[in-house]
Amino acid sequence: MHVRIGERIYSATQFIYTAAQKTPVVKTPSGKEVEYSFPEVPECDDEKCWLCGADTNGYGTPVNKTIKPTFTDCRFSIHKSTV
Repeated sequence: MHVRIGERIYSATQFIYTAAQKTPVVKTPSGKEVEYSFPEVPECDDEKCWLCGADTNGYGTPVNKTIKPTFTDCRFSIHKSTV
């Protein structure tokens, strides 16, 4: 699934992340407020996102910095278009 907003096309993952950034404080059903913090996204050379397969536009965390060699089920977490 992809969503176009203006000139940019977002994958479902990018769309949800972008929406979450616009509402960083969420009220839970119990009334507690939870504030999310978002990490700085570094520049990267990968053309496609390893998680969702969308274009990175030059920003993202490389797969080798995110999924360590000890993780044994890589085939379930890496998007097919990036392999």
